[in-house]
Amino acid sequence: PPRPRRPPPRCPAPRRRAAAARAAFSPLLVACGTSQSAGSSAAEGAGAEVPLFDGPYAAEFAAFYADAESEFARQAIAAAEIADAENAEMAEKFRTCLDGEGVTFSGFEPDGSYEASHLPDGGDPYEVVKVCERESGADTVGALHDIMASNPANLDVPTIMAECLVGKGVVPAAYSADDYVTDTEGRFSDLAALTTELRDALMTCSDDPLGLAGG
Repeated sequence: PPRPRRPPPRCPAPRRRAAAARAAFSPLLVACGTSQSAGSSAAEGAGAEVPLFDGPYAAEFAAFYADAESEFARQAIAAAEIADAENAEMAEKFRTCLDGEGVTFSGFEPDGSYEASHLPDGGDPYEVVKVCERESGADTVGALHDIMASNPANLDVPTIMAECLVGKGVVPAAYSADDYVTDTEGRFSDLAALTTELRDALMTCSDDPLGLAGG
């Protein structure tokens, strides 16, 4: 079944890929922290010894490393970057896992969304998809790859979203990060009630707030 458009991103929260059958888009959310080292303390109580990470996504790498269940995912995250090759390997593992359960996977869209077919008996694939996300690293490796691609420097999400919407001409020039946060808790929570122009701009900015995708 196709996935509907996701709600707009807001801070703070790490992005996670949601199961296609959950009928909800995973937001492009990233943590609002500053660039700093994050080590084993980030995984306190998780039972995993986490490497020391540096850079704008140090906290996210530490958290996802602690959360990863597969050796592939931990090795990929431990490198402190998610290369396209590793993301492609993750996608193939995800596809293989779903194929084994008779679920067809359409491939990931640039924003990390995807579609998956029903189970062979017509049932909801949610549980199967959830397991395959964990086993393949889609919810860790894939998530990190996507948020870093759309916001490499881990800039403040409300700020870049507000600037993107201003650039699209759908909000006043004085529209601020605070306005955006207010709207995510208000009018943006009901996408169907928005004008087509505002909704389309909001989704475009959610997918690519800095305009890095080109086109």
